[in-house]
Amino acid sequence: MNDLAWTTFGFSRDDARRSLAGHLEAGVFAVDPFGSLDVAGGGGLIQFAAARRGAARSA
Repeated sequence: MNDLAWTTFGFSRDDARRSLAGHLEAGVFAVDPFGSLDVAGGGGLIQFAAARRGAARSA
């Protein structure tokens, strides 16, 4: 899940360690993105990639 969070939000768990608590308190994130799957954001990226892969394979 760390790789998916990094791809979706552009930061690693180590980078986020310094600011994640503040972001959670401010409401930037509803939950820790490294502890749960963002179905709309990260899940959407997975769906997009899977669709593109299928299109590339059929071409």
